[in-house]
Amino acid sequence: MQNREDILPAAFRRSLVSTASTNVGDGILLVCWAWTASLLTRDAILIAAVPFTVRVGWLGFAVFAGVIADRFNRKRLIMAADVSRFLLLAAFSGLVCLKVPFGPPAVSGVGSVPVYSALVISALVAGMLEVVRDNSMQTILPSIVRSSSLEKANGRNWAAELLCNSLVGPMLGGAMLLWAPYMPFAVAGLLYAIGAAAFLRVRGAFTLKRRQSTWWQDIREAAGFLLSHDFLPKLAAVAGAWNLFFLMALTALILHVQENLGGSSFDYSSVLAIGALGGAVGGWFGNRIVATLGPGRTAQYALLFSTPSFLCMAVAPDTWSLALVYFLFNFSGLVWNTVSVSFRQRALPDRMRGRINSLYRLSAWALMPVGILGCGLIVTVAEDSVGRSLAIALPFYVSAAGVFLVSVMTWPALGRGLEPRPGC
Repeated sequence: MQNREDILPAAFRRSLVSTASTNVGDGILLVCWAWTASLLTRDAILIAAVPFTVRVGWLGFAVFAGVIADRFNRKRLIMAADVSRFLLLAAFSGLVCLKVPFGPPAVSGVGSVPVYSALVISALVAGMLEVVRDNSMQTILPSIVRSSSLEKANGRNWAAELLCNSLVGPMLGGAMLLWAPYMPFAVAGLLYAIGAAAFLRVRGAFTLKRRQSTWWQDIREAAGFLLSHDFLPKLAAVAGAWNLFFLMALTALILHVQENLGGSSFDYSSVLAIGALGGAVGGWFGNRIVATLGPGRTAQYALLFSTPSFLCMAVAPDTWSLALVYFLFNFSGLVWNTVSVSFRQRALPDRMRGRINSLYRLSAWALMPVGILGCGLIVTVAEDSVGRSLAIALPFYVSAAGVFLVSVMTWPALGRGLEPRPGC
């Protein structure tokens, strides 16, 4: 019989339905932003500008999203973000419906300035609303479930997010684009509306005490807490370094599949899909691993496991072997996330959780562009001396060495810092 302490409350199950619905919408848009731009122009810069705008909205608004989460009712923020995205995409899909067919994409410039402009604006606003929603969701979770159940709840959330965002959503988006270019945006908007409706039934006290401080004072207070904490800055540094090496390897992955393994786009998408399944399994069972090994040891092993994973990616003889490695890699990565996020949720005071969480995530993601550029530089510089095939594999070896060094340097700190503390 299951222990009653292990049963997640109805409020969490409703929030999980909301998370799953909105992440299917996110996954649909993940495919559709750049693809829709490619229907209007052949200019690579103009195409890349659209998904880039989504990330600019995320990064530029992250800190302010944390301040908002600590000033307003977090449940209402989540619902407002989802309803706003529904209205935004309903308007944009209506515009696209009126303008189709677009005609041949322009070689330079864009075929339809109104549609392209609306696409860029929609991408920017959607990215900003996404960060409000995601940050508020991580912040609100400790108000929904018991502290002892955070690993289990976070694991379920990560599993749902990865399956819906990286597997179900992109597949649906790609299929709907074959039918009509406006349909994916309309369906994504509808899924956001369903997410808001599901969260409407989540019960709890989600409003914090009003403060008289300014937004700038709020940010300084949160930054001061984060920097003065005895372990959180170290954890953020580890996450930042890992993200750098992960993006370096992920950027090399597409060339590795195409040129070294002779794979097709289907092979590449299959590797990503199987990796998403591995992450979902890791998220689902991560709490049991933490319960067995303890959070400190779990994090140590999960981080170290990236080293043989990157090495095996470099030497995998075919795409199916690569997919198996990527499955295990994502499994360990989601177990790490389960430990890391749960620790932050316990360690942060509720009145500052939104702000500190956004600052932490911003610092942990700051090195991602370095990893992307680093991959390109390594391949470009090395291919004349070692050959194209080995040059493409070099980012995996560099990532393996980098993560191994980070693991060795932080092994004792992770073991001590992540262990449960009195009152947590």
